[in-house]
Amino acid sequence: MMMGVYDLKIEKDKHKPHIQDLVIIPGKDVTIDIELEPRMGELNISVKPIGAKISIDGEYKGEAPKTIELLIGDYNLTLEKAGYGTINKKITITENQELDIIETLSSGLEVTIETTPPGALLYINGKHQGTTPQKVSLKYGDHKIKVVNRTKVVEETINIKQGGQNKWRFDVVDGKEISISSRPSGAKLSIDGREIGTTPQNIYLTFGSHEIKFEYNGKKKSRNINVTKYYNNDISESLYDCDTYVPITSNVDGADVYVDGSHVGKTPVKYHLTDKRSSVEIKKKGYISYRSSLICGETLPKVYLEKKPTLFDKFFKNKIEHQFNYRAGSYSDSSKTSAEQGENMYKLSARAGNYQLNYKLLKAIILINSFTIEKKSITKLYVYDHTDNLHHNVVNSSVNGFYFSYNPSIALNIDFFRLSFGYTKYFALKTNNDLLSKSFGGFSFGFAFHVAYSYIVESWTRGAFRLSFDCNVINPSHMGSKSGVFGGYLGVGFVY
Repeated sequence: MMMGVYDLKIEKDKHKPHIQDLVIIPGKDVTIDIELEPRMGELNISVKPIGAKISIDGEYKGEAPKTIELLIGDYNLTLEKAGYGTINKKITITENQELDIIETLSSGLEVTIETTPPGALLYINGKHQGTTPQKVSLKYGDHKIKVVNRTKVVEETINIKQGGQNKWRFDVVDGKEISISSRPSGAKLSIDGREIGTTPQNIYLTFGSHEIKFEYNGKKKSRNINVTKYYNNDISESLYDCDTYVPITSNVDGADVYVDGSHVGKTPVKYHLTDKRSSVEIKKKGYISYRSSLICGETLPKVYLEKKPTLFDKFFKNKIEHQFNYRAGSYSDSSKTSAEQGENMYKLSARAGNYQLNYKLLKAIILINSFTIEKKSITKLYVYDHTDNLHHNVVNSSVNGFYFSYNPSIALNIDFFRLSFGYTKYFALKTNNDLLSKSFGGFSFGFAFHVAYSYIVESWTRGAFRLSFDCNVINPSHMGSKSGVFGGYLGVGFVY
C-alpha cells in the first residue's frame, strides 16, 4: 500500500463492527490485534416438570430451569423429558433483550374409547371407568384396555404417544336386536321360557338358539331361531285362522263394503281376511245390494252391481214392456156449434180393459201399441127442439156398445210424465143402438202421470205397478160432432 492514512472497518455477523484509522509507513509492517464485541441476548427457560432437557439447534444446553446467553438471531428450541411430550418451537434472540420461555410438558392424551354396540363395561389398567363410549386422559406409554358386553370380552394393549392415535373402537357384539311382532298385535311373548311382554317388541338376542312363543286368545304358536352375526330377519307370526288379503272390486267404484256387518271401505279395496269364512255385502245408492261370502283361500270375482230400477227405470227396464190396465172414465161432446146445427149432444161413460205392448226406442222415447176392449154407454143425450129452441135430455142407460180399438202412438217420457201422440181406430163389436154401431177413428193425443211404488217390489227384476190418468181427444164424426169428443181414463196397471 502507499504511504498514507486509511479508514479501517471490521465486521462479523451477530457482532458489533470495529472502525479505526490505519497509518501506512513505507518499509514498516503494521500488526493490528482486534477482538469484535458480540451482540448478545438472554434466554430464560422455565419448564414443568423440572428437569426437562434443553436443546438449541440440536445442541444440548442443560436442564430447565436455566438462563442462557445467545447471539442474536433465530433458533430451534427443544424441550423434552422421559414420560412427557416434547415441545419444539422457534425463538428469536434480540440484542440486549431477555426472552422468557415458560412451558408445561404434556403428560398424555385425551383419548376416546368406543364399542359396538355401545354400553359395554370399560376397564383401563384393571380399573373400572364406566361404560362406553368414554373420553379419558391417559399418560404416554402402554395401557391395558378391557371391554365387556355380557358374554363378549375384548382385551387389548394400546400405546399412547404424542401425535399418535387418540380414538379406539372395539367390536363386542354378542347378539342382534330382533323385531318381533304378531298378527294381531298384543299377543303374549315369551323367549326361552321368560315372559317378555306383548307384541310388538324389539329384543336384543345373543348369538345362538332361542325359542319364541306367542299366545293370543288361547291360540298358541312357537318357533325356534338361530341368531348369528348375519341374521337379519324380523319375526312376524300370524295367530289368525286365516291370514290373507282378498281384493274386492265392483263394476261401480265407491261402493260401500261391509264384512260381517262392519264397514271396511269402498271398492276397490283389499280386505284382510282373518276368519275361514265371513259374510260380505256391497252397497251403493241406486243399486241392488250384493251379498256373498269370503272364503279363506278363494278369490272373490268382480262384483257387478245391478242398477236399482226406480220409476221409469223399473217400468222400461227392458226393450219390450207388457202392460195390463183397467180404466174407467167418461167422454163428452166437445162441439160448440151443435145447437145451431140441430145436432145431437151426448155424454158417454166408458170402461176399458187395455193391453199395451211398448217398445223402448231410445232412453225416453217409447213406441206404444195399445189394444183395448171397451164398453161405451150413453148416459146423457140432448136433442135440439126447434119449436122451443131447447135441448131435451133423453137418457137411456141401455144405450151401449162394445168396441175394439187399436192405438199406435209415440210417447215421450219426462220424469213422472208421459206425453203421447197417435191414431186411434175403434171397431164396433156389439151395440144396441145405431148411434153406437159405427166404427170410427182419428188422431189422438194424451198424457199420463205415473206413480210407482218400486221399493215395495225392489227384489223384482221386471215388475212394477203404474197409476195413470190418460186424456184423449177423438173425432167420432158419425155421432154428430165435428169437433170431436174429449174424454179421459183413470186406471191402474201392472207392468212386467
